Amino acid sequence: MKTINQNNTAASGSQNCAAHGNRIILEKGDSSSSEKNEAVFSSIVDIIEKSKDVSASDKAEYIKSVQNILAKNKVNIMLAGATGAGKSSTINALFNIDKAEVGYGTDPQTREIEKYTFSNVTLWDTPGFGDSPEHDRHTAGMIKDLLWRKNDEGNPLIDLVLVVVDGSSRDMMSTFELITNVIEPNVHYRDSIVVGINQTDIAMKGRHWDSENRKPESQLIEFMNDKIRSVKTRISSSCDLNVKVMYYSATERYNILKLLCFILENLPDEEKMINIAEMVNPDKTVWASHDEDTEEIYAGIEDRLQNRVGKVVSGAIAGARIGRSVAKAVGVPSLVGTVVGGFVGGLAGLFF
Repeated sequence: MKTINQNNTAASGSQNCAAHGNRIILEKGDSSSSEKNEAVFSSIVDIIEKSKDVSASDKAEYIKSVQNILAKNKVNIMLAGATGAGKSSTINALFNIDKAEVGYGTDPQTREIEKYTFSNVTLWDTPGFGDSPEHDRHTAGMIKDLLWRKNDEGNPLIDLVLVVVDGSSRDMMSTFELITNVIEPNVHYRDSIVVGINQTDIAMKGRHWDSENRKPESQLIEFMNDKIRSVKTRISSSCDLNVKVMYYSATERYNILKLLCFILENLPDEEKMINIAEMVNPDKTVWASHDEDTEEIYAGIEDRLQNRVGKVVSGAIAGARIGRSVAKAVGVPSLVGTVVGGFVGGLAGLFF
């Protein structure tokens, strides 16, 4: 693999171009990732380090055990869609990565896959589809290559594919071709394809959008539900795939929480939910506007998150040589309850 170091470094992290065969990937690391949102790990460390009955060496071993568990559950998400669908704004809304500030992604002819790595989450932003036959062939080749890549354990690298659709466009031919001809035949987890219809606010050319409350009115809701049914029917008839579809607006910060819920509940491995949840945008205004059923959807996910966080805490105790001394000094129920309550409660405070 040939690596070319870039001289310019943006505020969000370092960059380099990596060549995988004849495919180019623009890599962007987040230098601040170790300081962001790692609530589970930080809370465990805080509790353990405050314990006076655990030796320094035992504390270090237990903390390392927690790190190992979280590191094994790295998440890789691919974003794909037609040019102009709003993949960049979607990334910005979900994870607070300012692509405009980075300085890439504004040219629709960009031929590189942009890779964003921070903490245990990696986003793979593929070039826009539908510009020209030559460009699409090149993009399709990159997407296929990435979908067939394996991680260090020999499992499929990509956990979930988020296909972003321009809700204001009537012509979705490029998107359907992308899903049925490129993604579906090559993806390993057929149930991990989520379609997000973006730009709800301008889907009816701005009509029936409540700009004050950042929500659609009833006519626009009906229009978007019809679009969901149309997309699902078209994809199902083409490749017998019951894809998950929802609508949102990245720029207006509408239904971003529901989009996050769709991502979390469709990950092939529930253990990876924690890493995604920890890296979400800390701006509360992003999560404020959403459909009425979103809180009910999140409630189900919250229960699963509690279970997963609890398993990380207790699993680290079981896996560490000094687990008994930690368990005796801190108390497993107390440690689990404190960490789970703090993490899940923190998310609830952010979302609602």
